[in-house]
Amino acid sequence: MKKAILFFTAIFLSITLQAQEVTQAGATYRYNGKEQRTPIGRVYVKSTSSPNGVLSDSIDGTFSITLPGLEMGDRIGAVTITKRGMMIFNKQAVEEWSVRKEPLSIILCDAAEFEKKRNNLIAIGEREAKKRYDKQLAEIEALYKEESVEYYKKLDELQKELSAAREKLEEYADVFARIDESEIDTLAQQAVELFNAGELERAIELFEQGNYIEKLRNTNRTIKQADELITTAQQAKSLAAGDKEKQLQSIKTQVAAYKLQNNWEKAGELLKALADEEKTYETMIEYAEFCEKQNKFKEAEAYCNNCLDIADNDDDKATTLNNLAILYSNTQRLKESEKYFSEVLEIFRRLAMENPAAYEPDVAMTLNNLAILYSDTQRLKESEQYYIEALEIYKRIAKENPEAYKPNVAMTLNNLALLYKNTQRFKESEQYFSEALEIQRRLAKENPAAYEPYVAKTLNNLAYLYSNTQRLKESEQYYTEALEIRRRLAKENPEAYEHYVAKTLNNLAYLYSNTQRLKEGELYYSEALEIQRRLAKENPEAYEPDVAMSLNNLAYLYSNTQRLKEGELYYSEALEIQRRLAKENPAAYEPNVATMLNNLAILYSNTQRLKESEQYYTEALEIRRRLAKENPEAYEPDVAMSLNNLAILYYNTQRLKESELYYIEALEIYRRLAKENPTMYEQDIKHITKELQKLNDEREQAK
Repeated sequence: MKKAILFFTAIFLSITLQAQEVTQAGATYRYNGKEQRTPIGRVYVKSTSSPNGVLSDSIDGTFSITLPGLEMGDRIGAVTITKRGMMIFNKQAVEEWSVRKEPLSIILCDAAEFEKKRNNLIAIGEREAKKRYDKQLAEIEALYKEESVEYYKKLDELQKELSAAREKLEEYADVFARIDESEIDTLAQQAVELFNAGELERAIELFEQGNYIEKLRNTNRTIKQADELITTAQQAKSLAAGDKEKQLQSIKTQVAAYKLQNNWEKAGELLKALADEEKTYETMIEYAEFCEKQNKFKEAEAYCNNCLDIADNDDDKATTLNNLAILYSNTQRLKESEKYFSEVLEIFRRLAMENPAAYEPDVAMTLNNLAILYSDTQRLKESEQYYIEALEIYKRIAKENPEAYKPNVAMTLNNLALLYKNTQRFKESEQYFSEALEIQRRLAKENPAAYEPYVAKTLNNLAYLYSNTQRLKESEQYYTEALEIRRRLAKENPEAYEHYVAKTLNNLAYLYSNTQRLKEGELYYSEALEIQRRLAKENPEAYEPDVAMSLNNLAYLYSNTQRLKEGELYYSEALEIQRRLAKENPAAYEPNVATMLNNLAILYSNTQRLKESEQYYTEALEIRRRLAKENPEAYEPDVAMSLNNLAILYYNTQRLKESELYYIEALEIYRRLAKENPTMYEQDIKHITKELQKLNDEREQAK
């Protein structure tokens, strides 16, 4: 989001143009809360656009940095700013720097004090979220004396609100902690003090007393009148503009307070009022992004489209198109998502030709987004091509700025490795996972809190690969190390990492189950299920899918060890959960319903309950056919699998014509899929061809 440019009279303008080279002036300041900022020196400043870093002057904090190849208005690109014990306070403004006549401004604050303030705000937000939840729960309990569908519906809505509140606490605390109190009015400053002290109700009362939207309307009227009376009202306009800046900052502070209080309704109302009053790109895109996070997709789309209408530069247009592409991807409008991502890529490629340092990271990011979309829709060659190009860019720019871009290199290596694993290119997959792991281990030595979770994730991926290639000792070793890291992280922050502990337990249990260490497999599956059931009580929307997965895994183990009643019981509970989730969100959970139906059908087939088996196979096939109509690249392999399962059932019950019919349809699908990815599907083609030959041989013998 773009911010108003800050003006400082103490800095002397110093911009020099020399044959496509510009020298940009700036200054470094210490943040002093409500008091005026003071210069601070010996700050190291470096940009990817500049060959050498500079230190700001020790007395007045001024600096000048040479930027080859840039012109007025160009984005400066990624910036490194370092001073021992301090951190960037105006981070967003620095990220949006462009070459300008006015000096750049860097504001630093004490890192330890900032973290303390941020953690305090997170604690306040957590406490307020639980308080709001408890109050609303009491109201629901009082309203619904008896349990009913409406009661559970209200309970589910309340759980979703609590989960959404907790999910964004760190983000909103960071935003609130970075509010520059010197830029807001006295009333808002008092409200911030109360908020930091945990007195939320009094703080909110003060914000609401400020009535900033009404003041903003009055100010805008004043500005309009001043415009009409330019000669006589110039002073009034200047004063009103200053008031407007304070009112805008105070509104943003009030919004941040509502978010930390988990009062999404009031935050949304205020942002919408601001967007409708100002009608600027900045206010409308902020409201659109808020709506998207709240899953108000229609409202988000409407305001994004309004932003497209008024976007007056490529940066704004690309940002809006990118937001729309993500929104369409999340709502399964994949063709529109691809169209918009492609348009974003075209814009960033063009900008990167003129200013590679500023825009190449955006090119790589968009290539990654498109590669993920292509992978999800089985366009694997295009996905690989885009991942590789993104990786080349990240590796090149990481040479200049490793701290900023090495994590992106590791991320893209992981994405490519997953693609290669899924297409049976195991050597390449191992190579890329290993390279990603090496980078992440190195980063974790410097900053374990930030990068140990990624180390665990890549260890998990490598362990899964080794499991698939029968390198079982290595698989166990890597899963165990990942579990050890995640258990340690979960002790410090259970809400963030317990569900990752459960996932790794599930993976280890699967490995033990496949190597006949069945007691250990059952033990780990059961521990994972216990964690996920506990998490699902607090946040069913987030963790009930994981409960269903663990139930399915345990059911599979019980089925394979002839504990068939327990297997059926766990499969049935998993199916019940998936059906309930699919009512609310069919696009996300209908594929899981089909999987559960398929698993139960296999169990019934193995226990000679053939009518039930056929019924469940048929329902799974019906769901998968419907999904494949909308998204054939993603779901046609599942259709072929269901056809194959039904063909086997019909063969075993001597319904040979139906068996042959289903085998033939499955074979047609696999042959079509094999044109794009022969390695993935040639085994399926061989299997069905063999079964069809067996059918023909039996027919000949019968003659």
